[in-house]
Amino acid sequence: MAIKKNLFSTMAEDPSASSKRLQISFSKVSSIIEPNWSKLQPELLRLILSKLSFAQFIRFKAVCSSWNSIAKSYVSSLRQVPWLLLPGNQEHHAYCFFSLEDNKTYQIKNIGNLFGNDAWCVGSSHGWLVLLDDEAKPFLLNPFSQVRIQLPTIERFMFQVNKSYFIQHLRKVFITKAILLLDPSHDNSYVVVLIFGYLSRLAFCKKGDSGWTILSGASQGYCDIIYINDLFYALTSDSSIEVWDFHASLPIKKREIHPSTTREMLEATKCFGNLHSCQTYLVESSAIFSWC
Repeated sequence: MAIKKNLFSTMAEDPSASSKRLQISFSKVSSIIEPNWSKLQPELLRLILSKLSFAQFIRFKAVCSSWNSIAKSYVSSLRQVPWLLLPGNQEHHAYCFFSLEDNKTYQIKNIGNLFGNDAWCVGSSHGWLVLLDDEAKPFLLNPFSQVRIQLPTIERFMFQVNKSYFIQHLRKVFITKAILLLDPSHDNSYVVVLIFGYLSRLAFCKKGDSGWTILSGASQGYCDIIYINDLFYALTSDSSIEVWDFHASLPIKKREIHPSTTREMLEATKCFGNLHSCQTYLVESSAIFSWC
């Protein structure tokens, strides 16, 4: 009411100056009613980010350029519910992701060219996908930042197999699983470890490597691999668990945990596996890993 009264008083005293003063007064009112959200302090924006789910995080980035910049530099300490990658729409170069958190499907358009033709996913970590293209060349892809990182070729693992035969018949079964030990989005380096080949051996490559290195001292035959609390865990075919430290220039085996089951039980499990489809996994539960 005070603002309104002052405006009418100004018009009565000096009608010739009323239009200019009215403009100034309304601009002051407008600045109070419409705050500039893009100018929020970075500390406040990071606090907001710490409360968001992954889907909300994506929406946050789309608000404005300054919010997007803060989101790119933000390193979340929260464990997010993973999204499931669904088959892509080749016609529109789009890929769909299903969120278990809110039971919704999200479509990301115009990223089909980043995947290439007939890309095959062999693993995912930290929001990155580990893929093989149609020539069996491995690469990392972040579908949200749309950053692609080419990895060393796996041709040395093909041995005497003809490359065209390998691509046609073995490409989608040769690598059982691949994981990232570090997030390329926030770390200066990264390590990719994979289970490969008929003997299910382990190989790794670090940022800047020109090729893959077969893990020295490893067992023959692995079922699953995970990375927890800066340590690499590998489940062997005889149900033992190896613990590796990848912080040194060459990985070091810290310990090996053997199963408490009897030999008879292991033999019975193998017989059961021969009769039925059976897969063993390592699972993190309450910061303690287990296998099932």
